[in-house]
Amino acid sequence: GIEPDRIQIPNMIIQPFVENSIWHGLADKNSEGLITIHFAMETDTSSNHILRIRITDNGIGIANAIKQRNSVHISRGMTIIEERLRLLSMKMEIPKPIVIDDLGEKAIDSSGTEIIISLPQPLYKSF
Repeated sequence: GIEPDRIQIPNMIIQPFVENSIWHGLADKNSEGLITIHFAMETDTSSNHILRIRITDNGIGIANAIKQRNSVHISRGMTIIEERLRLLSMKMEIPKPIVIDDLGEKAIDSSGTEIIISLPQPLYKSF
């Protein structure tokens, strides 16, 4: 129900999370990897319109990625985006703009990571 030509989101919001999925979730996976990006317009408890972005991969998951982490590489992209959205959210009194879940911790036969980014009306533009 979202027309891509009619919505603008802040630049570089999605890229660091997708890159992280590739490098830390799928690169060490022994089978075919899959990343999905889903956009949905939702309404919160205060009847505000929220653009919800879900980035899901079937990679090795956060816990396994941490175990295999290369201490030489320091990822800054996700940290910068998280801090940027946290500061904007505090100013607008929006709780938890980014939620990161290890899907392997939710079900025994599952693996991967899901990132949910919630952007309220002031953080995206609709034309």
